[in-house]
Amino acid sequence: MDINQNLQLIKQYDNIVKWMANQELVFLDEVDKKVEGLNNIPMFRDIFYKNWGHSGWFSQKSFVDLYMNAVDDRYKSTGLEARIRRVYPSLVREAHFGMLLRASFSTVFNSRDLDCKEGVDYLLITPDGLGLGLGLTMSTKRSLEFLKQKIQERHNIKFPVLYLTPDEHSGRFMYHSPEQIRDIKAYMVSKIRYLCDKYGNKL
Repeated sequence: MDINQNLQLIKQYDNIVKWMANQELVFLDEVDKKVEGLNNIPMFRDIFYKNWGHSGWFSQKSFVDLYMNAVDDRYKSTGLEARIRRVYPSLVREAHFGMLLRASFSTVFNSRDLDCKEGVDYLLITPDGLGLGLGLTMSTKRSLEFLKQKIQERHNIKFPVLYLTPDEHSGRFMYHSPEQIRDIKAYMVSKIRYLCDKYGNKL
């Protein structure tokens, strides 16, 4: 990626921070255990990434509408809407930080399998072939319980994973700042060679 593309990504990152400040987030208290355990409905990240960037940045309410239009009527409920509303800020946060990651590192992977099977939001590859996974999470009880479950279900991770919580906010959104790019690079320099020698660096 050339310098102009990097600058464009950084500009988009900054513009989204401003956009976040004016966005309304509304959450519903309802938790439907039947909805929480459904596996035969479209994945939230699939609907999100299919539209994010292609149809511009969209609000929480727009994401609810996009998802409800993609799901079978028999699954539509207030519980499902509550779940959609909860997951929306984390998807925005992930996509937003991805812009900064791609402007800062030469090789950045983000995929459904990494996320759903391994609990890794991004995989960074250094020029010498070393891998570092990034897990983006919140410090809430629900998020930490979900993270613990993901780690227990992990399959074939052979690279270190660094977990980050957002360190800045804009409006009601929390987000990852450029300072965390410096943290990642410092971690790579000080830890990744040792960890990859110990655990293996085959992807």
